[in-house]
Amino acid sequence: MRIIAVANQKGGCGKTTTAINLSSCLALKGQKALLIDLDPQAHATMGLNVECNPEKNIYYVIAPANTGAVKLQDIVVPVKENFHIAPSDTRLCAVEQELACVDGREKRLLDAIEHMETSYDFIIIDCPPSIGHLCFNALRAASEAIVPIDMSLFSLRGIARLTDMMVMIENVSGHVIAPRGLVTMFDARTRYSQEVLERVRERFGDKVFNTVIRYNIR
Repeated sequence: MRIIAVANQKGGCGKTTTAINLSSCLALKGQKALLIDLDPQAHATMGLNVECNPEKNIYYVIAPANTGAVKLQDIVVPVKENFHIAPSDTRLCAVEQELACVDGREKRLLDAIEHMETSYDFIIIDCPPSIGHLCFNALRAASEAIVPIDMSLFSLRGIARLTDMMVMIENVSGHVIAPRGLVTMFDARTRYSQEVLERVRERFGDKVFNTVIRYNIR
């Protein structure tokens, strides 16, 4: 089972769109995929038109008050064949404060995945646009990270902070995450997009996907 976090501190760079489409394409290829919506904005849940049960969502799985009564498989909702989602809602905002003084707070999601009875080929985690306990949980659970990079210098700064967090996780726990950048919203008509793309490839080299997601409605 491969666990991939889709993360970048910057908002609006295509994290949720990437997570939804990657999960859907994996399902079309016959791979069993679970998308975990770990963003309190719940855009992945809304984007897939999934009705979130207020008593059964990802908040109850990782919140400190959960003593194991609500498991990850209990909240999973089917989207289509081979594609399931663990939905989210705004209640997840409270988790940042609730986990602040809890032992093992960085492993709440990892523990939930490890105790899951249903098996998947891929688990994709849609992260919030922030550096906090939720993002930390996602990275601690994942062995790989896809970092969407839109064509702005702010996105590069977000990657720098995210990379620092990955290094910290490795130093503290020995857990290694393999990150790869994914260029999104690329407009080949503008010189600015070309310049940012060059800077991304200079800075990250072979850790950037060759595929570039162009700014195109289709």
